[in-house]
Amino acid sequence: MKNAYRSVPVYFLLGAMFVFCFSTIAIAQKVKENSDGLETIPDNLFIPDAYFTKYKLELQERSNAHIKDWSTIDRTAKIGVVDDDRWEFKDAEEALAWHKKNLTVNSESGAEIKDRVYIPGAQDLHIYRESKSITDLNKSMGIDSKEYYFLFAIDKVVLKVFVSVNGNVSLDDASVFAKEAARNVRNALGIVIAPPPKPVVVPKPGDASAKPKRVIQAMPKN
Repeated sequence: MKNAYRSVPVYFLLGAMFVFCFSTIAIAQKVKENSDGLETIPDNLFIPDAYFTKYKLELQERSNAHIKDWSTIDRTAKIGVVDDDRWEFKDAEEALAWHKKNLTVNSESGAEIKDRVYIPGAQDLHIYRESKSITDLNKSMGIDSKEYYFLFAIDKVVLKVFVSVNGNVSLDDASVFAKEAARNVRNALGIVIAPPPKPVVVPKPGDASAKPKRVIQAMPKN
């Protein structure tokens, strides 16, 4: 379905673009210009189309070999845009080096945040919010919108998951797309991640649980 934003008046288009945080041809073009690595990306490295059904997002025409751009024309939707980007390289070392080199351009000059999200298998995970200029412009227009950029590598694949949200959608809510992206890459590459070890609880001094317990064995009857 063609994005309806492109057929409305310019003033409305500008507002809609910010509501869904610049899911534009320009974003796809940045990815296309940054298309180092293999030219063809296997479809199983991307989030499956069916995953977006419950969010009522539709695949847009501006998608290309490295990006699948999903969005909605519903301005009341909590999730407005998800750009699912991939780059594949010959090995993990090359992928990680490219990922680190291109953090700034792939974050689209966004502001890095320190909040942590656990994504199994993710290497050198960085999470960004939108740039200050976009934040200020959205605020001046009274638009309650946020962008999240999840950038990381898994083995020989580099992932960028851009999520544009409205209202009080949290980082954890937005991260479900990054986690799903990582899950599909791990499955495609045959990577199995062991669950994180359970934390070891060390008793504090004076804690009753820290005192050794006497074990009394019953004496056998004669």
